Amino acid sequence: MPTDLIIVLEKARHRDKTVVTFGFDYDQKVIEQVKQVAGARWGQTMGCWYVPEGQLDLHAFFESLKGMAFIDYSGLKQERKKPPKKEKVIKGERLSLSIGRPREANPLPSVLSKPEIQQIITKCSNIKHKCILSLIYSAGLRRSELIHLRPTDIDSQRGLIRIEGAKGKKDRYSLLSAPLLLQLRAYFKRYKPQTWLFEGPGAGHAVQPDKHCENFT
Repeated sequence: MPTDLIIVLEKARHRDKTVVTFGFDYDQKVIEQVKQVAGARWGQTMGCWYVPEGQLDLHAFFESLKGMAFIDYSGLKQERKKPPKKEKVIKGERLSLSIGRPREANPLPSVLSKPEIQQIITKCSNIKHKCILSLIYSAGLRRSELIHLRPTDIDSQRGLIRIEGAKGKKDRYSLLSAPLLLQLRAYFKRYKPQTWLFEGPGAGHAVQPDKHCENFT
């Protein structure tokens, strides 16, 4: 007897009842074994043998067809049901609460130490880039505040940096250190900025922050 014959067991509705059907190619010996199953009948409308649900002994059926056919009973496996939503009754009203997944961890970013930042600034050979990094670090400037600085915002006499339209659309001052002032003077002599403290390639245009960020990555 060839063992490449496959019997497929599936659930179906027949005469308003759930039954288990036997699907296989015609084989007289297999038919004789199916007939031995308690409650097995031929379904004329379905064109296959069937047995009422709950009456099929799978283990005994497997043993009776051992070596004669492969039995595919995946159609009998029950699907996992989704857990019901939790409901809560408040003052006679039923509320349906959908419980979501727990939030993913949100670790803090790594922060560079003071020596690491100083090392980055020291290794920067371009005076313009060095001034940009030094201003952001020592004066605590945001990127948008940096690119909108004008040469007149640098008060070398009082050692201050004027920042217009900072957070909350408010003006503020930040300290200008002596080493940074020396760097800015060297930068002024070389680049001679006119409209903006840090200008881009075109005259009168502020520096493009994304373009310069590529030089620091």
